[in-house]
Amino acid sequence: MADIATITSDPAIWWYVTRASAVIAWVLLVFSVMLGILLSTRVLKPHDNPSWLLDLHRWASGMSVAFVAIHMFSLWADSFAHFSVSDLLVPFHSAYALVKQLGPYPVAMGVICFYLLIAVQF
Repeated sequence: MADIATITSDPAIWWYVTRASAVIAWVLLVFSVMLGILLSTRVLKPHDNPSWLLDLHRWASGMSVAFVAIHMFSLWADSFAHFSVSDLLVPFHSAYALVKQLGPYPVAMGVICFYLLIAVQF
């Protein structure tokens, strides 16, 4: 088993953290939306508990905000991508292009969606 110094010295560790936190945040957001739909439509009315569904919905959306924050921190900490704080907080500020044909639009949409997520959550 590798010790913690070996793991943290791996230059790709932030790449793994970035991808993993993004996928986990996405899954939590989908789960939260599904719970919100179940809660608002009351499709499972004879079998559900609305207060439990609401608590689970709030927990999933809160955890998704936390994993988006981890995603943004790991992007900042990654030495390969070179994201600055303003790249992560200002739409269209980053020159990073994940796919050359799309340009900076995916990163800008991520920043805009982050603000929408914060607005909906709080």
